[in-house]
Amino acid sequence: MKAMWSGAVAIVVLLSAQASQAGPKVPSTRVCIDVKLHEPEVQQPAGPAAPPAGAEKKEEAEPPAYDIEARRRWVEKRLAALRKKAASRSVQASNLPIGQSPVAYLKRLFEHFVTHERGYEAARKDCTQRITVELYPLKEGWTAFARYSGNGREERVDQLLPDEISQFAERAVKALLEDVPISDTIRRDTVLRADSMKSMRRIGGTHHFELVLGTQVRGGSFATASDATAPAEEKIRVFSPMSIGAGYKGRFENWALETVAQVGVGMSRKAASSNEAGGHIDHGGSVGLALH
Repeated sequence: MKAMWSGAVAIVVLLSAQASQAGPKVPSTRVCIDVKLHEPEVQQPAGPAAPPAGAEKKEEAEPPAYDIEARRRWVEKRLAALRKKAASRSVQASNLPIGQSPVAYLKRLFEHFVTHERGYEAARKDCTQRITVELYPLKEGWTAFARYSGNGREERVDQLLPDEISQFAERAVKALLEDVPISDTIRRDTVLRADSMKSMRRIGGTHHFELVLGTQVRGGSFATASDATAPAEEKIRVFSPMSIGAGYKGRFENWALETVAQVGVGMSRKAASSNEAGGHIDHGGSVGLALH
């Protein structure tokens, strides 16, 4: 009986110790989500009053061929209408829920991923922090900015397409709340097309190609024999090999490049190349490469 009571007391003490270690639960940070779509500003030219809302809109007739200015305006209007129609089709063909706008769906995705981050909770009111997302329309997709008030971090995606909204929301939330660049949050299933886009810039400059034909002057103290039987002695020698080379010079905006390859060929022999009493040195040839 005493053993049973001691076991029960031990269990109660263990449970109370675990409860005291757990302590009170820390409240989550409540984060509100704001998504703004900046519509392009269209300036209407001064002209006659617009027709009533119920009036049928007639298609503008094609101007005559001799009126070049009128035809230019007509073509620009047609192109603008086609671009607008193509943009609406791209949004409708994306992975959006039926009848939902990109703004509403993106806001809901941000709320979802914020709630799944440890220590954070998406809220509609009484929030302590805020994530603001701004979308600027492009011909296809948007340029997206996302900013978190908790640490002041802001991230940007140059081109966000309609079928990448979920991936962008997941990566942007992780980048903002963990205070890391959005490029560090990439995974195999959250790759955006903007991750692989490259901007190319052409740098103008001047280019020169050169051919070199001339001579060189080289000198030094070398072992020299006056004839085939005389011993070699240290003498001051001067060589004048023929120089043949080719090179390239390029000058760009803030830097330049020059590379030259040269070959030197010895053209004269002062004495025999070898003798019984000792060696003899002549300039047979040389190779050089310069890059700077």
